[in-house]
Amino acid sequence: MKNMKEDILNLKLCDRLANVYDLKNASLDFIEKYSVETLVILNYLTFNHFLTSTQRKIIEEINLEINKLRDTLILKRVKEIQEGQVKKISCKSNLFYSLTKS
Repeated sequence: MKNMKEDILNLKLCDRLANVYDLKNASLDFIEKYSVETLVILNYLTFNHFLTSTQRKIIEEINLEINKLRDTLILKRVKEIQEGQVKKISCKSNLFYSLTKS
């Protein structure tokens, strides 16, 4: 990705953003895996690639969507716990780590 042409990187970032928009319909395990993978890629690009202002805006939007998705899923899990629907939280997922750490 480091030597990728600008227009190709724009296309890949837009595709990643579209995929992140669709994550709300995926399983929790897939959401976590894809979110982490996406953040690793974006972190690499941010520190190892010259990014145009357009690319930075797309990256900001991807980060925003991932954060919104995680917030929504955490609130959903808290509600399930409060309603007694979940008796035990798995520490397997980093997504809910903050709920289990006390």
